[in-house]
Amino acid sequence: TGPTDVNGSYSEIMFTDGKAVVEITGANSKVIENLPAGQYTVEERDADVPYWDWNDPAVQTVTVDEDQPGGVTITNTYTKDPAGETTATLNITKDVVGTMNGGAEYALSTDQSYNVIITGTDVYGNEYKGETAIQKTVTPGTITVVELTYGDYEVSEVTTSEMPAITGHSWSSVRYTVNDGTAGTTTGTIRLDENNESDDVNITNVYTRDLEDVTIGKTVAANGPASAYTQTYSITITADESIKADVAGKSYTGMTTNGAAEVNVAFDANGAYTVALKHGETITIQGLPTGAYSISENETDAAITYWNLAVAGDEDVQVTKDGENRFTVTNTYTRVPVEDVTAEL
Repeated sequence: TGPTDVNGSYSEIMFTDGKAVVEITGANSKVIENLPAGQYTVEERDADVPYWDWNDPAVQTVTVDEDQPGGVTITNTYTKDPAGETTATLNITKDVVGTMNGGAEYALSTDQSYNVIITGTDVYGNEYKGETAIQKTVTPGTITVVELTYGDYEVSEVTTSEMPAITGHSWSSVRYTVNDGTAGTTTGTIRLDENNESDDVNITNVYTRDLEDVTIGKTVAANGPASAYTQTYSITITADESIKADVAGKSYTGMTTNGAAEVNVAFDANGAYTVALKHGETITIQGLPTGAYSISENETDAAITYWNLAVAGDEDVQVTKDGENRFTVTNTYTRVPVEDVTAEL
């Protein structure tokens, strides 16, 4: 600002009633030539930068005359806002769920830990990536609180070929949900600033229930009675209490010996299914949940007069992922000793 009679363009700076606006970018200068003599004041307009304190330089006065060109230097000093004024809170929650045959998800209980990496750039240009990434360990059912400087961040879980194991399940995928409800499968992306000083990211690991085909076979050992090789035997497979909820009341596809026919395998409310098999026959139950089962035969129905019966294979078994999962119930008949069946005539 100078004498009010200063008007017009000087070095491409337009004055009106002694006032003009000069724009200078960064650490540069501007020379205004041929200004009329007089006293001028130089005042910097608001030069605030978000998240920095600005020193607001004082107004300077300079006298311009023919013998002494005037000049001023304005120095801007910026300091970061106090830490508490640019710090926001990120809450990371962790869930682990299972799903079977593409059905509804159900909560899984586990004390396993999962590794999470936070990357991004804060409002001061500091980058968090690679070796400077923020690493956290999270566990299901807890909230991990992370204090961060305002900025843009991505939250991602470290996934490997060997994710934490959960009995009867295999790791499938990870899902991220931020507090506005949007979900993604790559990362949880957030922006923390004065308008969003607390944000939430949920990381959900999805495990699929391990399912395997199970074959139950029936055989009768050699040298038994002729009827033993043609009669029908009742064999029951029952799920252990630990997996009963996965099996009880559900139906599966069964294939009879050598895939000859397809049958419905319906487990009852107690998690049991009974099949009728003859010597040499099998049934394969497709997609049965892995875990502990018991196999038993109705020995009363299998008994044959004048023959002792020994049953092998009616026992507790484990259906395992990628296992053979083939179980055979074998009946061995031996003649009752002659003296035990001798009578007087």
